[in-house]
Amino acid sequence: MAKRRPHLDALRMLAIFFVVMNHTEYAGQLHYLQIPDQPVHWLLMALSALHKTAVPLFLMISGALLLEKEESFSVLFRKRVLRFALVLLLFSLLAYLYELGFDVASFNYYTFLTQLYSYRLVDSYWYLYCYLGYLLALPLLRRLAAAMRGRDYQYLAALWLVIKSVELLPVFALGESFERSETFVLFLLDYNVFFPLMGHYLEKRLDEKRFTARGAALAALAALLSLALMCLATERWCRAQGLWPAYAGELTFGALNFVIALALFYIAKTLFLRRSIPAWAAKTMALFGSCSFGLYLLQHYFLRWLRPVFEAAQPRLGTYPACLLWVLCVCLAGSAVTLLLRQIPGIKKLI
Repeated sequence: MAKRRPHLDALRMLAIFFVVMNHTEYAGQLHYLQIPDQPVHWLLMALSALHKTAVPLFLMISGALLLEKEESFSVLFRKRVLRFALVLLLFSLLAYLYELGFDVASFNYYTFLTQLYSYRLVDSYWYLYCYLGYLLALPLLRRLAAAMRGRDYQYLAALWLVIKSVELLPVFALGESFERSETFVLFLLDYNVFFPLMGHYLEKRLDEKRFTARGAALAALAALLSLALMCLATERWCRAQGLWPAYAGELTFGALNFVIALALFYIAKTLFLRRSIPAWAAKTMALFGSCSFGLYLLQHYFLRWLRPVFEAAQPRLGTYPACLLWVLCVCLAGSAVTLLLRQIPGIKKLI
């Protein structure tokens, strides 16, 4: 078994926490929209933008681990593609049956299969489709990653920065958001291409001597600046429109979240390169890190089942602190159930 890397486990834990927070709606993720005139509004909006780095982090971790491997097509399809296709099928089936109250008599094969193909039965499972596409393209991405030089990776990051910065200009200048022309296609800027390549670059191609305390400080500064710009853009758009809709953050929070994701990866690796951690801490992170995929698959159930935790705590703690407690309970309960499920033969290989 390959040796686990503590910084990747730490990033997994952070990313899955962000995933769950992303699905708390007005209890947490969108709470800043309800209090636009309170000072804490800015902090909560920044945290909301920060949570959007969840998927970039997971894809970077995957790129760090998978783009260096050499596998035949048969191994790739049997070990990875088939596994994810099976996970998508089984957990979508579970979600469909759950919505039917497990009334098997009401099961409709046509409805299930058409929704599985054309509509996500669980909104958060969009990532499974994204990741399945990434796995299918993995042999080509591996060739691309191997052929790229350091300057190529830097050019790719600079290209994303320019394109995404340009997307913010209309918001700052006019208070409007415009979609980029769909004919202006840059396949390298797709999530499941760009972020795996960036993860591979930071993990395998960038010299470890480049991971310094000064570099970490600069990365943190760049992340904070990116958060500030995205929050200002969101505020500008909402004030110009005179409304605070739930989709407000979606217009700008994806613009510079790659800077934050790169910074978090760089900082995490720097921290764990510069100091050793106790064996118990490494084992704990490995334990919870290994549960992140199972927790992702189950978190929408636990958010629903543990909602009373939030409702009971809200009057005493306030909305956002109660949401944090709710999410913590979801993460712990989901991880515990994942560990139990992984004791079942065959399930461990899936989740």
